[in-house]
Amino acid sequence: MTTLVIILMLAAVAVGAVATIPLMIRSTRRHALPPDPRKPTIGSPAQVWVDRGERVLRELGSALTDHEAWRGVLDDAEQIVAELRVTGGQVAEVDHALAQIQDPVLAAAERLREARVTLLSRMESAVTGLEKARAEVVELIATASSVTVDPDPVRELNSRLEGLRAGLVEVRGLSDPESGSGMGGRAQGHP
Repeated sequence: MTTLVIILMLAAVAVGAVATIPLMIRSTRRHALPPDPRKPTIGSPAQVWVDRGERVLRELGSALTDHEAWRGVLDDAEQIVAELRVTGGQVAEVDHALAQIQDPVLAAAERLREARVTLLSRMESAVTGLEKARAEVVELIATASSVTVDPDPVRELNSRLEGLRAGLVEVRGLSDPESGSGMGGRAQGHP
């Protein structure tokens, strides 16, 4: 009887181990390092927007070091800057692709230019919103009591920052060549 129980327990362990193998394979594939993304050219509009976003993040970090109640705002700002970096890399890819096209009047070149303008416009909007949020945070910290922090402004800022991040993700997704959708928009998007 004990032999049968031991065999059943070993069989259950073996089945459990076999069942987790696909999950382990899937999780390691998901965390595989992507190839190095292209970086925006120094002095390009994309690089300038990324730099401005990173500067705002550093300023927010120093302003919020002693204000744990505002940590969510800093987390959201970090996500926005991460999206700015990815979007800046995508602009660099578009710039690289445009440089490869010999005839600038081709429809492909026009679609790439439109995608670039749209990505840059979204980057501009995100950085402008981030700069505005930084100014509001500094103002609220300066005027708030050191004992209490009203959570409503924090929630409002978190919501706006999440909206900025989501907008960058959405625009980046629209310009993904694998999705097959094109880009529209004619804003300048230059810093």
